[in-house]
Parts: sequence; structure tokens; C-alpha cells
Amino acid sequence: MGTVMATECCDLEVWAPEELLLTRIVVAPEPEPEPEPGAVAVAAEDAEARAAEEQAAAEAARQMAEALEAKYREGYEAGHAAGYAAGHQAGRDEGARAEAARLESAVRAVEEAARAVRSAEAERLAAIEDDLLVLALAAARQIVGKAVELEPEIVADVVRRAIAHFPGEQPLVIRVNPEDLSALTTTTAADGGPIAIAPGRDVRWMADPQIARGGCIVEGKDRIVDGRVDLALERAYWMLRDG
Repeated sequence: MGTVMATECCDLEVWAPEELLLTRIVVAPEPEPEPEPGAVAVAAEDAEARAAEEQAAAEAARQMAEALEAKYREGYEAGHAAGYAAGHQAGRDEGARAEAARLESAVRAVEEAARAVRSAEAERLAAIEDDLLVLALAAARQIVGKAVELEPEIVADVVRRAIAHFPGEQPLVIRVNPEDLSALTTTTAADGGPIAIAPGRDVRWMADPQIARGGCIVEGKDRIVDGRVDLALERAYWMLRDG
């Protein structure tokens, strides 16, 4: 009848009805003895000492953290300053190189433009000189033509210089402009006789309309001397132009 039927179900204990009628006696635990005053003081001092040690350790940890942070900040700022200075200098160097390259390019462009201007100016001056030379020679040709009309002795002198290139005994053919031939045969010298051009030489005169007035062509056995005015002016042109 006093058997306890304890059945575990959902963490609850089930008792028999008879058990509920019994008086349960609960024995209270014995009270712990009061601590002695000296022991309490020692415990308090130990607690204070531990608290002081813990506070000192925390302060040391805080100071170490601050020192590490200061070192880190110092190193960071130094590295940043060095990197900034190096980057700034590198940027300045790069800018200087770029500016030097632009300046060199501009100088080359100016030099090329100057050479082009000088070349164009030289060509222009050469063309002007050439034109002036041609005009001068054309004027000289006109002057020779007018002079020959007024003074047939000019043609006679040209023929004499051409004949001088041949041996005295060699027969010659002298070609001159028809008007010059007429003037030479009809004009008398200062003594009233014919103009002496090739006295004692075997010469044959021929009128050649292809020869301009003032010139001549003398043909010999082994050579031909071209004394035409146009050819002489052409030689003068090339000598002056190339000289």
C-alpha cells in the first residue's frame, strides 16, 4: 500500500493516492557558520588586489594598443608621404618628358617649315634668276641683230674667229645669213676696197637662211666650227646658270 508508482510521462512524477495523505517531513540543512571578521578582511583585500591587478593589466594592454596604433599611424603616414612624394616626382618627370617631346616635335615642325620655305624661296629665286637670264640673253640677241644691221664688220669678225680654227691651206665652206652675205659683199672697208675676211684662203660662201643674222658656220675637212649667235648665247646661258 505504501509502494510508490512512479511513471515518467512528459517529465512529471505520478504518485499513488495513498502517498498524498502521508505527512512529509522535510529536514532543513544546518546553517553555515558565520565567517570570522579577520577572514572577511583578508578576502576583501584579496579581491581588491585582484581588481587592482586586473586594472593594471587592462591599463598596460590599453597603453600597448595605443603605442601600436601610434606606430602604425606613423608608418602609414611616412609611407603615404614617401609614396606621394615619389608619385609627385614621377608625375613631374613624366610631365617634363611629355613637354620635352612636344617641344621637340614643335621644333622639328618649325625646322621642316623653315626648310620648306627656304626651298620654295630658293626655287622661286632660281626661277626669277633663270627668267632674268633668259630675258637678258634675248635682249643681247636683239642687240646683236640690230648691231649687225648697222655694222656688217661684226659678222666679218665672227667669221674670222671661226676660220682661225682651221689650217691655212684647208678649203672651207662659210655659211651665213643671206642678208649678212649681201652686206659683206656690198660693204667696203675704210680704204674703199672689199672687207678682208679670208685673204689668200680657199673659201666658198653660202647663204643659209637657217642661220640667224650675226652668226656663221664654217665647215672644213675634219671639223665644223659653229659660230652662230644663238649657240653662243645658249653656251653663255648655261655657263651663267650653272656658275
